[in-house]
Amino acid sequence: EKKMPPIRWVGLVSFIALVLSCTGIDYSENDKTIETDRAALLEFWDVMNGESWRFGWDITTDPCKTGWYGVACSLQGRVTGITLSNNHVMGELPASLANMTQLTSLWLGTLDVTSLDRNYVFGTIPPALGNLTLLESLALDHNLLTGTVPSTFGQLTELRYLDLSGNRLGGSLPTELSSLVKLSSLRLNGNRLTGAVTPLSAMTRLEVVDLSDNDFSADIAAMLGSTPFLRSIEMRNNPKSTVQAATLDVYAQSLNHYGTLSQDKDSLLDLYQNGGKFWVQTTGWSIPTSDPCVTRWHGVTCNDQGRVVSLDLSNNNLTGTLARSIGQLSALISIDLSSNQLRGALPVELGNCVGLRTMVLTHNYFEGGIPEEYSSLANLQSLDISHNFLSKPLPDSLGSLPHLAALKLDHNRIGGSITPTLGRLRGLLTLDLSVNRLTGQLPADLGDLKKLRELRVEYNMLVGTLPKELGALAQLQLLTLHDNRISGSIPDEMGGTMQSLEHMDIARNRLGGTLPATIGDIPRLAGCHLAGNNFTGTLPPALGKLGSTLIALSLADNKLTGYFPPFLANLTRLTILDLRRNSLSGFLPLMMNSSRYHDIADGLLLSGNRFSCPVPDWPSLMKTDCATSSCPVGFISTGRKCIRCRPGFFRHADSSVCTRCPASVVSEHTVNGTISGPACATLPADKNGQDGAIICRPCSLVTGNSSLVMADETSKDIIVTGVNVDSEGIGSLYFNGSGNYPTGTTYRGEYRGGMPHGIGTLVMATGRYNGEFAYGKRHGLGTFTTLGHDTYTGEWSEDQTSWPGEVNTWEGAPHGRGIQRLVSKSETYEGAFRLGKRHGRGVLAYLDGTTYAGEFVAGSPNGLGVQEYADGGSFTGEFVNGMRQGNGTMLFASGDIYEGQWKNDTMHGYGEFWTFNGFLYRGDWETGLEAGHGTWVDQRTGDVFIGDFIAGVKHGFGVMHYGNGDSIVGHWKDDQ
Repeated sequence: EKKMPPIRWVGLVSFIALVLSCTGIDYSENDKTIETDRAALLEFWDVMNGESWRFGWDITTDPCKTGWYGVACSLQGRVTGITLSNNHVMGELPASLANMTQLTSLWLGTLDVTSLDRNYVFGTIPPALGNLTLLESLALDHNLLTGTVPSTFGQLTELRYLDLSGNRLGGSLPTELSSLVKLSSLRLNGNRLTGAVTPLSAMTRLEVVDLSDNDFSADIAAMLGSTPFLRSIEMRNNPKSTVQAATLDVYAQSLNHYGTLSQDKDSLLDLYQNGGKFWVQTTGWSIPTSDPCVTRWHGVTCNDQGRVVSLDLSNNNLTGTLARSIGQLSALISIDLSSNQLRGALPVELGNCVGLRTMVLTHNYFEGGIPEEYSSLANLQSLDISHNFLSKPLPDSLGSLPHLAALKLDHNRIGGSITPTLGRLRGLLTLDLSVNRLTGQLPADLGDLKKLRELRVEYNMLVGTLPKELGALAQLQLLTLHDNRISGSIPDEMGGTMQSLEHMDIARNRLGGTLPATIGDIPRLAGCHLAGNNFTGTLPPALGKLGSTLIALSLADNKLTGYFPPFLANLTRLTILDLRRNSLSGFLPLMMNSSRYHDIADGLLLSGNRFSCPVPDWPSLMKTDCATSSCPVGFISTGRKCIRCRPGFFRHADSSVCTRCPASVVSEHTVNGTISGPACATLPADKNGQDGAIICRPCSLVTGNSSLVMADETSKDIIVTGVNVDSEGIGSLYFNGSGNYPTGTTYRGEYRGGMPHGIGTLVMATGRYNGEFAYGKRHGLGTFTTLGHDTYTGEWSEDQTSWPGEVNTWEGAPHGRGIQRLVSKSETYEGAFRLGKRHGRGVLAYLDGTTYAGEFVAGSPNGLGVQEYADGGSFTGEFVNGMRQGNGTMLFASGDIYEGQWKNDTMHGYGEFWTFNGFLYRGDWETGLEAGHGTWVDQRTGDVFIGDFIAGVKHGFGVMHYGNGDSIVGHWKDDQ
């Protein structure tokens, strides 16, 4: 092994003095001890590579007043505790630590050896630490310490907790340790210690001892007789020991119980070491010598035997990964760690808590999958891991939890199909798998969940048909399957047998066929949402049987036909009826002019059908329109009624628009004979005409008040001959450039006061607009098509600027929601617009298959979004001006994953990179390459490098820890 080069101390004393002077604190002669504490902290920061710590110190400030991470102080400004577990602390312990004489706790261990933030403290333990006579807890576990246990530790007579496990310490235990009479927990496992354990016989307060994986030659019989509080002793893998049992469990021998069982307390302390100082509630936790049960630590509940049975740390700012020792809480019944910032994989050790009934881990950042070990939680009744980042398929072992009543895994990224083993959970009441990436079909086995009350699987990618077995769920109250790709029809079995169903939402799928009459047999149905499918035929009269229960019925965007069903009048509790965009026809019934329908006018949505004109001006029908096909020839629908085509135009029975009369006609007239010439649309006044109908006749026959004549195309804007331009109607307008509209612009459609107003078509030099107008400006719904065949269909606002390329000649621009197809750029956008630009949430799709879904600002992706690439990769995170910038996760098509910071579309800043073949890098990046401080892991061999990188290679100071236990500390260059 290479030894770490000595630290250069040139100017350090001057530097310390400078730092202390910069704090602005007035230190007197009586404060020399305070100054000594700060100097010791600064030396510790320097020697232990403080610049590379996960959570660092601002050494220009005062550690007690500004709160350096992991440092605890007394009211007098003395340092009383240092807690830097799992913080990338790396180096040899300085003897100056002993200068902090008020220190009561020193934690520099590694709670989670798999963590990339583990500590690497090497060298020998300074004997000077024995001068810390007030020390109550000392944890240096799982580092690279060598040498022996200092005999000076015998001076630590206040010590209650000592953990030196997982190092390379050798030699025998010094006899001076027999002075540690207050010690309750001693962990020396995983070293190379030898000899007898005689000093332990004097430690009469010991509760937990772990001496496993050493070379002790221990006769523990005498020790057992002198330690009445001993609960557990581990002696595994000590070849020379006189006791070779795997575990000596002496819990039952403890007759003098007091306080919390040590293994439970140790697990809680491990949990607190991971950022506990920043928790919202820390009552009791910040005093490691206190008893969790006796002093009632926040969120901890114990039983009469001193075992932790409930742990509730929800909304408490927990961060990092959960220590594996949490599995030691084997008496746990309930755990709630929801609404924190926990990340990493779910700890498999929770599977050891076989008495667990409730596990709530919602609203965190857990990833991966649900461990198979959780199948041992036979008493589990509620499992909630919703709102996390789980991605692996549901394990079959979930079906092995016989008492599970609630399973909530919604709002994750779970892929794969729904395991049929869920059908074995016969006591399940709630199953929520919504907002994931589930594929495949709904398993018919779900029909075996006879007690199920809520089934939510919306917002997934399910296909196939609805299993008829769902009809057997007699106690189901809520069924939401909307926004999937389910096809086929609704089985007849989903009817009267579903006696408890109150809300059914299967909207926006691919269901078809006719609606089954059995829906009307569901006795408690209050909400039925089937919009956005392909249902055909008429509404089944059986729906009228739901009169006393149905409140909302949504069938919009289907292909329903027939008349407005009169049996809907029986639905006396109905407040929302949405039948928009179907093919319903006929006159609306007189019953709709009743107070019953007037009261639900806001929820009565019938537009987009083929109802006959006119639509009565009843309050209940203010949002309803009628179709032109119901108007007589020569008339067109305004949406509310039929009006005549304007002079010069005529609508035939097979047309939906008014068209110009031919240039000339030949008409037989009983009085004037045969006359030919320019044609006008006239309202005949003579006895031979069809009174009230507009037909095309020669203009020469137009006399007196018998007709109106068409506009003169040679006139100024809107100045026409023979037409009152202040009137309203349907016709054509021509513009010659004398006004606001460029020469050659034409308009055909509804007008008012000489301006486009209503529905019409505007043809300009830049393209064609079809849609709604308000007082001359595009406003409402419409479609604009450029000469290059680019299109926009959606909402417009008359208050906004013009479409690009129109040179502000026509007001009104895309503003609201719409669809834009740009042939020139081979892209399609669907979403929100503002001031003519993409702004808000939307989806952008390219011809090559690449898509972006997320936020837009001023025309380009800005904010949070998801971009899926044609090669199968995807990025989820922040964008700036169309480029990945900020925080985000990239899933490469190769299987590699990067999660971290981005700049100008490249990995830049801090991030983690996993490769499909088992490599991991966590640290600093620059323009797509590893640069700065980081950790590199070969998960296949267990090799770990922590140090400096430049341009993707190891370069600078670092530590290489090999999977076989060897380590190299030194300077690297070009990966060597």
